[in-house]
Amino acid sequence: MLKDKCNSNETQYLFWKKDLVSYQQKFDECIDYKAIKLENSKLVDLITTNYKQIKSEEIRPIEYKKGKHTIRQVVDHYSYNILKFIYKDDSFQKQIIDYQLETKMIDNKTPNQNYLYNQKTILKKVLDLVKKETY
Repeated sequence: MLKDKCNSNETQYLFWKKDLVSYQQKFDECIDYKAIKLENSKLVDLITTNYKQIKSEEIRPIEYKKGKHTIRQVVDHYSYNILKFIYKDDSFQKQIIDYQLETKMIDNKTPNQNYLYNQKTILKKVLDLVKKETY
């Protein structure tokens, strides 16, 4: 690493809507970023329209059937996104583990029984829009 170069460990994004215009602002430990207008963004509308569902929904763990038993697979190191939601007088956050969303098959022959459910969740739609707006 070069001297006087910043290496941020955490990047955060704030999305909001004011007067029918959506905005985004990036935050990290290195730079003060300015807010930018988002053209044709559907993120804030998706969140406000589906707020209760987003609040109650969870991404399901990786599971598969083995005989009469359901086996849950866990990993001890994973990447994740934390989404914090603030709307009117309410707030909550969701931690979405990438591995739970991305794992279709446990191995070459054993499907994750929650994969299709996770792909259809509103949380997945929100995360996809966040990634589209930030990457």
